[in-house]
Amino acid sequence: MARLAMDGCAQMCKCFLILFNIMFALVGLGLVALGMWLRFGAETRGFFDIDLHTTQFNIGVMVLVVTGVLMLLVAIIGDCGACNNSKTALGVFSGLLTVLIIIEIAAGVMAFMWSDRVKHTHTHTQSWVVTDY
Repeated sequence: MARLAMDGCAQMCKCFLILFNIMFALVGLGLVALGMWLRFGAETRGFFDIDLHTTQFNIGVMVLVVTGVLMLLVAIIGDCGACNNSKTALGVFSGLLTVLIIIEIAAGVMAFMWSDRVKHTHTHTQSWVVTDY
């Protein structure tokens, strides 16, 4: 298999892609570790002043873990594609990034559309926490 000659700019872009994917993977790994610590760590029982067996807490922890795993997966595919000069892996990486961007835009639009409902729920929860604790 013939290797493509890369000039200085292409080499620099490849290095930046690898560097940012490594940072992306470390953040993903950190989110997975944080989620696992919150879910299974014995120290978290006394760390928070809330009931850790609620549905909201478990959903929040699972969102952390799933987000971390997705970030780790995307970063690994990007690093493999950049290190091996694989057009297929870089295509999959680009496709996954596109899907993630579309999901983020949709979440932002939904948050804007439901901002009144979220504000009301947040205010109600905040007043409940202040009165109970």
